Amino acid sequence: MAPKLVEQVSTAAVLGGLAGAALGAGRGRRAAGLAALSGAAVLAASEYVARRRQRPDQIPALPHRILA
Repeated sequence: MAPKLVEQVSTAAVLGGLAGAALGAGRGRRAAGLAALSGAAVLAASEYVARRRQRPDQIPALPHRILA
């Protein structure tokens, strides 16, 4: 994989993990951990698929999409 793609997918995984942990925090440590893992996996996979299918500069970077 290209270094830029790895950076984008790993950033998405971190953000997905944080979001999952935040959503599962009220249900205990185990639920927060599982939610973090699943959030990271889902967001990283969707980011990877989106990046592989895009044309050059078609999809803005993830932080720009979040801020928008």
